Amino acid sequence: MIASMSPVMKQRYNELMKRKTEMQQKAEQLKGEIESIEKMMPVLGDQVYVSPVKMEMFENEVKLWDLNNKKSNLLAEIRDNLEPEDEFKSLLNRIKEDKLQIGIMEKAISEISEEIRHGEAVLTQLQEKKVDESRNVAKYLELRKKELAIDDFLGSVESRRQDELNSLDALDAQILPLLKTLAARLSTIPTLADYKSMSLSQSHVVKRDLLNTVKSVSNEFINLFCYLNKIVKMGNKVEEDLNKVTKNTHTMSVEMETYTNIADLETGINKKKEELTAARQTLSGARSSTKSSVIEVTAKFNEVQRQLSESERYAQILFIEKSC
Repeated sequence: MIASMSPVMKQRYNELMKRKTEMQQKAEQLKGEIESIEKMMPVLGDQVYVSPVKMEMFENEVKLWDLNNKKSNLLAEIRDNLEPEDEFKSLLNRIKEDKLQIGIMEKAISEISEEIRHGEAVLTQLQEKKVDESRNVAKYLELRKKELAIDDFLGSVESRRQDELNSLDALDAQILPLLKTLAARLSTIPTLADYKSMSLSQSHVVKRDLLNTVKSVSNEFINLFCYLNKIVKMGNKVEEDLNKVTKNTHTMSVEMETYTNIADLETGINKKKEELTAARQTLSGARSSTKSSVIEVTAKFNEVQRQLSESERYAQILFIEKSC
């Protein structure tokens, strides 16, 4: 294995072996010092209570503590400075672990991205449902406004109908006197027997009175015809208004079939609005947390990539793999 190494790797291997030997020697030396100090500890402990040299004991304990720390550090360095073959295997294992971790991170990023897309789709659906609910509410308010307008119109129609009835009563009251007047005027018209019994002078006077009576009766007939024509027009207008009201009422009834229960509709709208608001808040919080997770995982992934790109050992291993 050593013979197949490149000159650079051989030099690196020799340096590591030399450093390992030096550390082992230094560790043995420190171990001997620690053992000698540990042997002196019981004697120093006995002297603490009978001798005033407490400062010396304290310094020795500090020195022992320092030596133990140095020993631990040297042992850690020895463990870190493995044989080139062991170091190579360790680096390979580390690269495999890093690749596995990168794969896990990429999978987590993909899952989080999918969750974000799903959350955005659900949020879009909820917003569309909210728009539909708003349209239904607007339609309900519009129908409610139409219903109030029809109620007002029906009230005004009733008032107008009463006014027309009063006008008809007034016309009836005017027609009856006219008929009585006509009957009285007609009774004054001379008959044929009256004309035969009249003298010539009386016939001129009667003729003049008759002409006046006929003119008066004609005027009364004209007035009566006008009143009757007005009554007919008023009746037609009332009938037209009633037909219009009937048509509007039927249209309103058809449109209000889906809104028969106003209280239940308002309760359902409020409940659905609360559910949409709660779902939107939940999705907003989940979206924020998933974005934070994506940012965190991406940062870790970039950090691992950076460490690998800056690692000389990783570059050497890639070079060796390509060479093999």
